[in-house]
Amino acid sequence: MLLREQGHVPDEVRPEVQSLLAEWESGSPDLAALSHGRAVLWAYLEAKHGDSTTIADAYDRTVRAAICLAEPPGQNHAADLEEWAQRMLG
Repeated sequence: MLLREQGHVPDEVRPEVQSLLAEWESGSPDLAALSHGRAVLWAYLEAKHGDSTTIADAYDRTVRAAICLAEPPGQNHAADLEEWAQRMLG
């Protein structure tokens, strides 16, 4: 997965990112786990910058890409999420 190959995962959220990856690799991600992961990742960005929209470095881009993993399966905008994640990691 691109996130593992090119991502710069901050130590503070590494366990959460690994948990999200494991959820997807299981073939049947748990919606509560995805929701929790999304909340943790957004909170990390909020604590780091005072907002969740600032993208200042490779770590922020990786966290933003990981947030795409926290979206529930079957979303109609999956292609947009994939494109966004690739732009963040590219």
